[in-house]
Amino acid sequence: SDLNGDSTLKSTFTRDSASKISALFDAKSSYQGVNLDAKLDGSGTISGEASYDEIIPGAKLTVSGKLEGGKAVKDMAAPKISTEYRKDNMVACASVEGSNLVASGVVEAGDFQVGASTTYDANDGTMGDPSFAARYKGGNFAVTAVANGLKGDDVSATYTQTVSDDLDVAGSFSSDGNKFSVGANYKLDGDAAVKGKINSDGILNV
Repeated sequence: SDLNGDSTLKSTFTRDSASKISALFDAKSSYQGVNLDAKLDGSGTISGEASYDEIIPGAKLTVSGKLEGGKAVKDMAAPKISTEYRKDNMVACASVEGSNLVASGVVEAGDFQVGASTTYDANDGTMGDPSFAARYKGGNFAVTAVANGLKGDDVSATYTQTVSDDLDVAGSFSSDGNKFSVGANYKLDGDAAVKGKINSDGILNV
């Protein structure tokens, strides 16, 4: 129900079984550009989120937290603080939860996209292995590659192509065990289609 122009309260009841009904209460509000959302479920768990869409032009800031049902406030886990920044063809994201930081970014240039992500633990001052991804889409085909870590021993790639209105083909490769697979999807008529895939282990699926 609408409490006023900026606030709503919604209650949902779901029958999980013949003898059990679960409930969820969801309250939303907005105040001076800050969006507030609080939920209470049947177990007594309370979760809340506050977000500011334009803290600076192109940037969104979100703070969220959860208190499990039956636990004291002092036992509540550290809130998660996340931010997202968009400008032209770039998106950068970062989040902090306790001592852990997660950061990622994506840049798009025409048909080409490239991104990277990494983590950092402030407790022991260690940075996780970064991951890199790239994607190129040209006409009727697309190529994607992902590398985990800097050693180059965990790389995967996929290729997809629409050969015609009736035929699509795809292939994938992983450096982990040098595994690969190729497949195709052929439309017969209407909703009928034939699919086939074979992998480097010699397993054929039709």
